Amino acid sequence: RPLLTDDEPTLLYRSGRGRAGRRVFERHDSLRAESVEQIGTTIDDVVDDLHLSIALHATEDVFVHAGVVAWNEMAIILPGRSRAGKSTLVHELVRAGATYLSDEYARISSTGEIAPYPRPIQLRTSTGRRLVDPHTLGRVAERPYPPGITVFTRHLAGAAFSPAPVPPAQAALELFDNTVVADVSPGAATRAVATVARPSLPPNWSAAIYISVKTVWAKMAGLPSTRSESPRAIP
Repeated sequence: RPLLTDDEPTLLYRSGRGRAGRRVFERHDSLRAESVEQIGTTIDDVVDDLHLSIALHATEDVFVHAGVVAWNEMAIILPGRSRAGKSTLVHELVRAGATYLSDEYARISSTGEIAPYPRPIQLRTSTGRRLVDPHTLGRVAERPYPPGITVFTRHLAGAAFSPAPVPPAQAALELFDNTVVADVSPGAATRAVATVARPSLPPNWSAAIYISVKTVWAKMAGLPSTRSESPRAIP
């Protein structure tokens, strides 16, 4: 049954016609702009914007632009904006044995854990977008995982796995830069990324997770569609 309420909607989507008569989709969201904004012409554009709206309006969790997989009971976070290659990397890590949490958002819960944000993995191809059901690749998370390692990486053709540690403060700044609510709720964003950048872990965990991640990357080397990445990692 429809939910009856007298409250004004905080988010409104609608379709209409542009100047050339072409169908367009528009959104009104007071958190982003006072006026109605055009968001695109396809359903894919609407779906992408809806995911962003969910992240922006979340009241308990903080969303970071990042792919996330789990390995050895710890979350591996891969921050990056669109076209950074994180979906491709997540796709290959899951094929190599990691557990899928998300290819778009690291969802930091109020407890500091990384909760799943499962959706079809979206791979860009020369002809458009290809959706992949992560269940066809391997394991899909059904529970949150404690933050483990954060890898700031980008695609470099022919590159090898050669991580360089960065200080937690630098990691926090880079995570903050990828946090969806950084502009509208900087306090919540700061607290969330500080939790991820400074996890309370056993002294020997850092070396163990490094070996685990390196093992996953090594497995990826044998996969036919693997893209090489040159990462910087923070334990």
